[in-house]
Amino acid sequence: FPVTILPHEILLMVKAGILEEYDETFPKKGDKYWYIDSMGCICRDINDGYIKDTYRIKINNCFRTLEEAEEKLKEIMGE
Repeated sequence: FPVTILPHEILLMVKAGILEEYDETFPKKGDKYWYIDSMGCICRDINDGYIKDTYRIKINNCFRTLEEAEEKLKEIMGE
């Protein structure tokens, strides 16, 4: 299903500290990845080259494993 990331959601992620240097090699088109949505839920998606994927990559919100996403969420939430 298509997911739309709105500009204010990107701003919230930046303020939450997700914005960092990002790995341009992951996820490549067709790769599965985990991400944290604007409600703090961890979700899985496939990089199909849409703008949503580009935004997530640019703000370093793509994780290879569920565990990586969970660790980042704990860091964001101050746990």
